[in-house]
Amino acid sequence: MTDQDDTASKLREALIKLLRKRDWDRIGVKELASFAGIARSTFYLHFQNKDELLDAGFSNLRKFVLA
Repeated sequence: MTDQDDTASKLREALIKLLRKRDWDRIGVKELASFAGIARSTFYLHFQNKDELLDAGFSNLRKFVLA
C-alpha cells in the first residue's frame, strides 16, 4: 500500500466514523482531516471536496463487490 492509498484509506475511515456521529452537512473538510490525523492541505492533495471523497469510497466498494 502506498502512502497515497494509506491517506485515502484514513480519510474514508474518518468519514464513516463521523457519519455515525452527525449529518453529512455538519461534517467539514477540516474535521475530516483532523479525525484522519492528517493536515487539511493533505486532504486537498487527494480530493477536491468531501463529495469527491464519498464518491471515491463508493467506487472502491463497487470494485470490491465486483471482484
